[in-house]
Amino acid sequence: MVKTITIKDEVYRELASLKRERESFSDVIMKLLSRRRIDLFAFYGAFENKELWKEVEKDILTDRRRVTAR
Repeated sequence: MVKTITIKDEVYRELASLKRERESFSDVIMKLLSRRRIDLFAFYGAFENKELWKEVEKDILTDRRRVTAR
């Protein structure tokens, strides 16, 4: 299924600059969205300071709730 969306010229130019030959705009958008889905547990243990790690997790959860609430 195909959907038509409206975006600002500035956004179009940014997407076009990221688009490679033979790549669709949908491909570019999916690539950008997948970058947001980083598995933070892959980095667990990278921080020697466990309190800092807990603070980072808390901030990320807070940001996620903020985005979801919009």
